[in-house]
Amino acid sequence: MSRKPFEFIPINFHLTNTAIAEIRQLTSELDSEGGEAYVATFAWHEEYEESERRLVDRGLVLGWFTRAQIQQNVIQSVDGLELVFAVTPKQAQKFANRVIDFADGRFGFSGS
Repeated sequence: MSRKPFEFIPINFHLTNTAIAEIRQLTSELDSEGGEAYVATFAWHEEYEESERRLVDRGLVLGWFTRAQIQQNVIQSVDGLELVFAVTPKQAQKFANRVIDFADGRFGFSGS
């Protein structure tokens, strides 16, 4: 089964130094444990709510791909950190001009 390639969506957000440090630490742990090179990705989680018969926003999520799983041209640099921005053009608007921070054990938009 072939997978659909990511559409290149330019990163339109920034990261705090705390978020960068946490992503680097988690990525380093994955690299060591998994034996492969990983790259972090931010995406937007939404799901279909049957009772409401509509998509419901759940928020931003952080995940990882091995570098072998993705096309290299979708890896971007933001604030000195390599990331994949795995969103649709519509979802990208939710990140526009925002700052992602790491606080209280989770990633979220600063000031949210």
